Amino acid sequence: LENLLFSSDKYEQQGAASSFSETEVPVYNGLDALEDIKAWLVINIADTLNLQADELEDDEPLASYGLDSSVAAALTGKINEQFNLEVQPTVFWEYSTIAELSSHIKRSIEQISVN
Repeated sequence: LENLLFSSDKYEQQGAASSFSETEVPVYNGLDALEDIKAWLVINIADTLNLQADELEDDEPLASYGLDSSVAAALTGKINEQFNLEVQPTVFWEYSTIAELSSHIKRSIEQISVN
């Protein structure tokens, strides 16, 4: 898989938070891709919704945190830029949890890399 760099200076993985400067960002690699995608989503969704990352649950519908169409549009732009994808805002209702959405993004990236 093509390496993708995280755009956020905040990063959480396995319950431990770490900060990275702009020159020290974690690299997306195929080995931990799903966890990396989940971590990126948690940070960016929490930031957009003005929540703390630890307030978000993998299996809770994003709408329950206040995700609406305007927030979905903003997050879609971030996802498309970060992962070089072309998803639509409706992706948040088709894959309504962080777990579902991260799996969808991982599959989409894999499909692009195969083609």
